[in-house]
Amino acid sequence: MLELVRQGFSISAKKKTISIIILDKSSSMQLFGFSPVEAVNNHLRELQKIHDDIDRLFALVTFSDESRVEIPLGIVENIRLYEDYRPHGNTLLWETVYNVLDECLKRFNECPPVIRVNSKIVIGVV
Repeated sequence: MLELVRQGFSISAKKKTISIIILDKSSSMQLFGFSPVEAVNNHLRELQKIHDDIDRLFALVTFSDESRVEIPLGIVENIRLYEDYRPHGNTLLWETVYNVLDECLKRFNECPPVIRVNSKIVIGVV
């Protein structure tokens, strides 16, 4: 299990949006230069600009030969931009996506109903 989301879902019963990005770091991504990581960081910057009554949480999982939680789920205001992007290795896409979805569903279902009702989860693959 990735241990991605346990703390994030139980932060409060306040409305929240959870944004999880899955970033390909395999060798094939060298073709795109830094565009993929720039897209991730731009998404995080945009989340950090929003100030309203909704908690926004962010996490980043990367994959190449293995999947790895680079930025554990946390409140966006406390997260730094991701800078350790060096494409290498093979592509473990489907297993990584499955593991993220599986963990999110399991952790989400463990939460009290008030948290489930007030939460939205967005998962993007770059």
